[in-house]
Amino acid sequence: MSGLRKNLRSHFWGEATTKIIEIIGEDEKALAFFRTFGGQERCYVPKRLRPDHPWRAVLGDEALARLSREFGGCRVDIPLASASCAEKVLIAEAILQNTESRRAIARRFGRSERGIRQLAQQLRNLGFDVPKPPVRRPRKELSTNE
Repeated sequence: MSGLRKNLRSHFWGEATTKIIEIIGEDEKALAFFRTFGGQERCYVPKRLRPDHPWRAVLGDEALARLSREFGGCRVDIPLASASCAEKVLIAEAILQNTESRRAIARRFGRSERGIRQLAQQLRNLGFDVPKPPVRRPRKELSTNE
């Protein structure tokens, strides 16, 4: 995971959610876990994993084992994290990478250009160095042969 993504996650998701995502190791599995079990409080994380543990179906063996190593024997609150938070991190990365126009980013993520500009401003307010969007070259006029 890039340092940029980690930094963006901490701003948009918070420390607890970011830590669990890092332990699970995969964004999609983490989001599925949060969608399925998010909002539950004081969930016991077992030290010894049973084959029928309900989290296994969502996380798989390896991610569940990592979670157990980190939090085994403890009770944790499972945060709510929506797909829009994950998408916001991806959009922020696209803005900061500055390889496509704000319009192209908006089209790619099904958002408005205004929403992309607002997120860019939010990033500036958080202290990120947001580059100006790439300059579009004017189109050549099509000539018609009459």
